[in-house]
Parts: sequence; structure tokens; C-alpha cells
Amino acid sequence: GCVSTVGSLIHPEKKITRSELQVEVETCLANLELQIDNLQRDAVVKFAILDKQDALKQKLTDFAVTSATTGQVNPLGVVTLIAGLIGAGLAVDNRAKDKVIKTNNKNNKG
Repeated sequence: GCVSTVGSLIHPEKKITRSELQVEVETCLANLELQIDNLQRDAVVKFAILDKQDALKQKLTDFAVTSATTGQVNPLGVVTLIAGLIGAGLAVDNRAKDKVIKTNNKNNKG
């Protein structure tokens, strides 16, 4: 008999069979799962960046309040603040680099 066909999910102008449709559905679902994984990973990185920014703002605020309250600038406090700023900047930069490397590796494998 005649095999039933329907327009493809990926190429609607192409007619496909039930088994071909099943393969397309599975492929589309796998792609969506990959996109969700990428979205979740990107969100984790961005939340970490926001956390670092908030921590830096808090350190700056604490330093400013302490300096204004005491009328003095503590050299050790300045060194600690600068070290914290540099460390946080490097951590954020490393996360961004890791993300680029992972993305490039996935693109090269796929």
C-alpha cells in the first residue's frame, strides 16, 4: 500500500514518513535540551558575575564608610580592597574565558 506522509518539521516542503518524523522529533528534542543546558550554564556564569559585582560594591561601600567615620585611610584596608578588586576581576575574566573555550570545543566537535 501507499505509505502515509506529512510535511517535515525541519523542512515543511519535504514529505516524510512516520519513522522519519520520529527521528526529526528526537533530533529537535536533543537540540532543545542542549540549548537549555547552554542557557543554564550561561545563567550560572552571569549570576556569578553579578555576585562578584555586588561583593565589590559592598567592599567599596564598607571602605568608604570606615574612612568617612574614622577620618583616616587604613593602608592595609586599601591593599586588601585593591587585592579583592583584582582577584574578583580575574575570577570573572577566567569564567568568561572558560565559557568561550567550552563553546568553541562544542562547536568544533559538532
